[in-house]
Amino acid sequence: MTDSLAAKAAQLLSSGRDEEAIATYLHLLSNAPASPDAWFNLAYLQRRTGRYDDALRSYQAALDHGARSPEEVHVNRAAIFSEYLNRSDLAVRELEAALIVRPGYVHALFNLATIYEDLGDPAAARLRYREVLAAVADHAVALARVAMLDIHAGNAAGAVGDTTHALGRRQWHAEDAAELQFARARALDATGQHAAAFEALTFANTVSREAARSNGFVYDRQRQEALVDALIDTFPLKHQASSEGGNVPIFICGLFRSGSTLVEQILAAHRDVTNGGELEVLPTLIRDRIESYPPALRAASISDLNDLRSRYLAETSKLVPEFRQITDKRPDNFLHIGLIKSLFPEAKIVHSYRDVADNLLSIYFLNFQHAVSYGFDLDDIAHWIGQYRRLMEHWKSVYGSDIIALDYDELVQWPETVVGRLLQACGLPWDANCLAPQLVENVVRTASVLQVREALHRRASGRARGYAPFLADALRQLDVSKF
Repeated sequence: MTDSLAAKAAQLLSSGRDEEAIATYLHLLSNAPASPDAWFNLAYLQRRTGRYDDALRSYQAALDHGARSPEEVHVNRAAIFSEYLNRSDLAVRELEAALIVRPGYVHALFNLATIYEDLGDPAAARLRYREVLAAVADHAVALARVAMLDIHAGNAAGAVGDTTHALGRRQWHAEDAAELQFARARALDATGQHAAAFEALTFANTVSREAARSNGFVYDRQRQEALVDALIDTFPLKHQASSEGGNVPIFICGLFRSGSTLVEQILAAHRDVTNGGELEVLPTLIRDRIESYPPALRAASISDLNDLRSRYLAETSKLVPEFRQITDKRPDNFLHIGLIKSLFPEAKIVHSYRDVADNLLSIYFLNFQHAVSYGFDLDDIAHWIGQYRRLMEHWKSVYGSDIIALDYDELVQWPETVVGRLLQACGLPWDANCLAPQLVENVVRTASVLQVREALHRRASGRARGYAPFLADALRQLDVSKF
């Protein structure tokens, strides 16, 4: 019986029928509770469906019953702690346990290095990346991360030399070459070699775009326009959820690379605020609880909206058990401001923005891999920004001052004034710590991790001027002719 159940569960897992697979694994384990493989697969499914506490217990059961590769179990537990539960301390403990079981385990070393970056400890991160490179000399991502640490430490010239040398010493897989070229472009940019930086950047994005397309990730302009049309047609809804009960986060959104991470760190430096980071809660609710988003919401009752509100608050309360204000910083939640205001009429929404040319260039400089389909092509980025502008105009016309506009370029020029306005708009008392967010220990898990560890500065404002000839065509789509 157990063999047939195991085969059925494995088939359901491979076919993506997660709920049925979970039920079958639970049935199997009720008959054969000492099966570490079944516990491991159950934990994988529970993690995939957002049941993180259950997944941790199942992974522990796999360890207790003699999992064949305990180091992999520890790495998976670490991922849940760091990515979903805001417990980097426990993630570090799990990864150290993996290294006790299997010294030199590259996956654990790399993840440790990444967590130390998130925690603002570049020395510890560099040490672990060097251990990765001692084991795998041509680990392209580790090479690129060390180069980025060098740039941050003021050794951009050394990073140019190291990445150029690495690219020349062997024939790289296309995506690894792109990883190194992105880092090289950042190093060249930091040394003022704009033409060479843009050449490296174009190569990296071209390679990444082709890899993304081969895996089915293609930016569809018509589809994005249709989504914006549907959002504008759907919101505002005729009903709103009740605003009673629950600790509603401060939502922070805008374009990628618009300063949203800095805004979150400023708020998280406040004595009454905890940074939540880029929470998956809202996108998961949309995916799992709204069958056809957004038009299905037109028929939503107050009870339906209250249920969605309660589910969101139940998930976020796990991240901040004590009664503190939390932030939810997902830049692309600008798409969902209508839903946010429907579920949380009292919500504070901070919209970060910056000079459009600087923003466009900064997106192009970032290696999104497959996460953002429009990020590899300047014209696609310009189209995305155009649709973002169109939608934000609608949100502002509907919700007005409920959306707190924050200009990044103004912030870095007059920080005390802008931070004061931000705190007042969010209903928070003045806290001088917010002027020095780099001094406060917070976890940062975005591409801005190194920049937000610095004091406020203006170096990123006007950066696009060095690339004017290369950006002109894309910016004309946005009616930006001079910058």
